[in-house]
Amino acid sequence: MGMEITRVLATGTNWIMVPKTLKLSLRGRLRPGVHARDLGVHIGALARQGKLPFDFDYRILEFAGDLDHYPLAARVSLCSTPTELGAYGVFFPPSPAILDFAKSVAQGPFKPEYSDPGASYEAEAELDVSALEPQVALPGGVQQAVNVSQVAGRPIQHAFIGSCGSSMYDDIAAAAGFLKGRRIAEGVRLFVVPGSEQTTQRLAAGGLMQVLLEAGAVVLPAGCGPCNDAVVGPLHSGEVSISTATNNNHGRFGAKDALLYLGSPETVAASAVAGCITDPRNI
Repeated sequence: MGMEITRVLATGTNWIMVPKTLKLSLRGRLRPGVHARDLGVHIGALARQGKLPFDFDYRILEFAGDLDHYPLAARVSLCSTPTELGAYGVFFPPSPAILDFAKSVAQGPFKPEYSDPGASYEAEAELDVSALEPQVALPGGVQQAVNVSQVAGRPIQHAFIGSCGSSMYDDIAAAAGFLKGRRIAEGVRLFVVPGSEQTTQRLAAGGLMQVLLEAGAVVLPAGCGPCNDAVVGPLHSGEVSISTATNNNHGRFGAKDALLYLGSPETVAASAVAGCITDPRNI
């Protein structure tokens, strides 16, 4: 809900046109050091380049294929980018592991939902993810993704791990793996923002909060953090940031001439340690 909420408050009703559905079948497994967030921005880049027959605008993106090894956090990450590209929603058929998790937290009975046999789609495509490298979205949009090697070595002053697509426990734990026993580079400020109080408590209980603090990260209260139009942790004119924010439109983190890059939690953590955009597989 966006502006529609005013109609709901006024009339108790809302108008909606049923969106058409796009189906993307994923094949293979992501390699070590490659995060679901890398895959998300890569999908955006393929659509921009015309290599996927998808127009995301007001569509539902349905994932299919080899999905059982995508845990909850990875699925949440993969929901982030398509909605930034205009998708109305994203659908994952639940795996056995997801159903087990749902049963453990559900407060009542529920019925899993799947696509109907023979369901029609506006467009379908397959994508082999087994050779995918870590990605970085260039300033100006999540669809501007390239291999991290194309921008590696670019000095940074600002890093941020959090947002709707990268603030679950698994995301921050993966970043902490690069920060343990290390310090962020001089001249770099790293903000880490858990997505919920539950995640904050879990990080503290498991010792990862101490890892983050000892590395020099600034851990902010659960929520949006800098992703909320840089209410906290803004960028100065001319600075360079790499983050897991939902998008990197010009001016999102403060100064309009700041350069905003996007990467996975692993890439952002590795870059904060190195002081420049870095392939996490090199640390």
